[in-house]
Amino acid sequence: MQSEATILVAPNVRKVSGPGVWARWILRFMRQKPLGGFGLVFIVILVLTALFAPVIAPHDYSERTGAALADPSADHLMGTDKFGRDLFSRIVYGSRATVKIGLGAAALATATALVIGMTSGFIGGWYDTIVQRLVETIMSLPGIVIVLSVVAFAGGGETTTLLVLGFLAAPGMSRVIRGATIQVRDAQYIEAARAVSASTPRLILRHTLPNIVAPTVVVGTLAVGNAILAEAALSFLGFGVNPPTPSWGQELNASGRTYFQIAPHLAIFPGVAISLAVFSFNMLGDALRDVLDPRLRNT
Repeated sequence: MQSEATILVAPNVRKVSGPGVWARWILRFMRQKPLGGFGLVFIVILVLTALFAPVIAPHDYSERTGAALADPSADHLMGTDKFGRDLFSRIVYGSRATVKIGLGAAALATATALVIGMTSGFIGGWYDTIVQRLVETIMSLPGIVIVLSVVAFAGGGETTTLLVLGFLAAPGMSRVIRGATIQVRDAQYIEAARAVSASTPRLILRHTLPNIVAPTVVVGTLAVGNAILAEAALSFLGFGVNPPTPSWGQELNASGRTYFQIAPHLAIFPGVAISLAVFSFNMLGDALRDVLDPRLRNT
């Protein structure tokens, strides 16, 4: 006798993912963490400014549009530099170098730190010992001296600055990722995957990486602010972005330092831009840490 089967039709299930869910999460995040929300808004504005700099800037960054060292006015919102170039336009165009080097160096550092931290923490043993001794050796070296030496030898520029800052930030970030990996590697789902003969690369990429995303996002966000500050310092010293390409640190060095007493706006506006960018990424990183770390959600 053939048994009858009951066919159950699943009701229409509402999707739990999509733009609406992300929008609600962002709104809740901004209400719970107002400083982190401010950082997020400023970062979005900064990225849009870098993308649409030719549209936003009223003048070309190399065009002489007025008298030298002019004060802020309706024609020049932030005044002019020593060559009569519009400072607002140069700061808008300078955001391109800030975004490129900041995000690029952080992305490179995060990718390198993931490779070092996950393999070191998951494999352990002699491999972990050797890798960590190398990491500690690199971290003990004075970073600014290494950066200046490499940039002076290889020449300045956005690409060189990005690569040097990215690789120097990776060892410190790898320690955080290694710690998160060690907490995950002895979990039951890792043991279950081992029991079915999962390979080490699969265990790392498929089962470990998704569970250390939260600390990785946090350290990656904080690395952007550090990279922006380091790039500004290098450009101020003359080893960063090469002229005539504008950058915020370069503006501080080119006119702000020399003419500060008679034209303080040349140092104030680039300095405020650097401070807001670094502050925004740091506040966003702190807020993401509080939200993504379950141990800190109720504190």
